[in-house]
Amino acid sequence: MRMRRESLVAIVTALAVAGVSAPADAVVLCVKKSGALFLRDACKRKETQVDPASFGATGPTGASGDTGPTGGAGPTGPTGPTGSGAGPTGPVGPTGGAGNTGPTGATGPTGGAGPTGPTGPTGSGAGPTGPTGATGPTGAPGGTGGTGQVTKIDFRAAANTPSTTILDSGKLQVTASCDGTGTLSVTATTAVDNATLHSYGNLIDFTSNDFDAATPIDITPFNNGDEERTFVYSEPGGQIVVIVYQAASQDAPLGGTVACLVSGVAFVQ
Repeated sequence: MRMRRESLVAIVTALAVAGVSAPADAVVLCVKKSGALFLRDACKRKETQVDPASFGATGPTGASGDTGPTGGAGPTGPTGPTGSGAGPTGPVGPTGGAGNTGPTGATGPTGGAGPTGPTGPTGSGAGPTGPTGATGPTGAPGGTGGTGQVTKIDFRAAANTPSTTILDSGKLQVTASCDGTGTLSVTATTAVDNATLHSYGNLIDFTSNDFDAATPIDITPFNNGDEERTFVYSEPGGQIVVIVYQAASQDAPLGGTVACLVSGVAFVQ
C-alpha cells in the first residue's frame, strides 16, 4: 500500500513537472482500485476522488484564467409556506409636537347659486318696527273756511223767571222760562220761512223740514226737563246752527241752587 501511494505521488509530480495539462473542463483527480489516475469532471462509479495535496503534489498556482460567461438565471424556486398569523403589535410611539400652520391657500371661485329652499314657517308675532320713513311733501293749503261763531248758552233761573232769550243767531232764536212750580219751558223761533230743525236727545226725537216764522216750535226737554239734547238748524240763506245742551228742572239742579237749568253751546256757521 505504501508503495502504491508513493507511485501515485511520483506520477502526479511527473505530470506536473512534464507540463502535462489537464483538459480544460477537468476539475477533479480520480483513482481506480487498480491505482490508475484520471482527470475528470466527476469521478465515475467505483472511482475515488483524490486530493493531490494529500500526496504533497500540489504544484504552483497557475495564472488566473479568463472569466467565463455569466450563466443563465436558474429556474424560480417554489414559493415558501405562508407564515402563521401576524406578529405582535409594537408599542405606540409618542405623539409628535404640532407642526407650524401652513400658509392660507388661495380663495377658490364662487360656486353657482343653489336651488331655492322650501318656504319656512310663518313667524309668530309682529316683527320689530321699521325705521321712520321720510316726511312726505306738504300738501297745498286748504281753502279758507267760513267764519264760525261759538256762543255759550247758560240759563240758570229761579222759579217765576219769565221768557228769556238764550240764543239769537240772527235767523234762529231760542228762549227759556221757569214758572212758579220750577217747570222749564224752551221755544225755538225762525226769522225766515222754509227752514229745517232736527232734534235728537235722550227721549223723543223730532224733525221739521218746513220751519216757518209764524210757527215757533216747543223744544222743551221731556222727563221733567232732565235731558241732554242736540239740535241742527239750517235755512235757505245758508246759515247753520248746531246746539248741544243739557237741561234740568224740578230735580234740584246744581244742588238746588236754581230751579231751572239750560247749559251748553251753539255753533253758528
